[in-house]
Amino acid sequence: MKNFFRTLALALALGVAIQVIPLAMTGCATNATAARKGFTTLSNAAEAVKTAMLVFNDRYKAGQQTEEQRTSVLKAYAIYQHAALQASVDFEAGNKLNALQMINDAALPLLDLIASFKPPMRTGAEPS
Repeated sequence: MKNFFRTLALALALGVAIQVIPLAMTGCATNATAARKGFTTLSNAAEAVKTAMLVFNDRYKAGQQTEEQRTSVLKAYAIYQHAALQASVDFEAGNKLNALQMINDAALPLLDLIASFKPPMRTGAEPS
């Protein structure tokens, strides 16, 4: 049951990231300022990545992910961190569109990579 909720959290995080980031790129139909929308988008992308990383880490600790998968996720996360830092600097400097594109280009490949991993089948376990 615990794994179900972790998998659900990952799915929700990916769903939020995939829906929110493109919305910010095209504009939202609210009364919020462009700066507020951009900030919210950056925050949502960071939260989606954080949730996905926590779920992946829990699955790794439980033996459901391999060391090779962990290494590839950590490499992708390092790229994301660098891009997220640069995006926040660009955003503060007023280059909001570039910041949103940067966070999008960094977060989605990492989230897709984590989502692509399926835990290995245990001997005698039925497929889910």
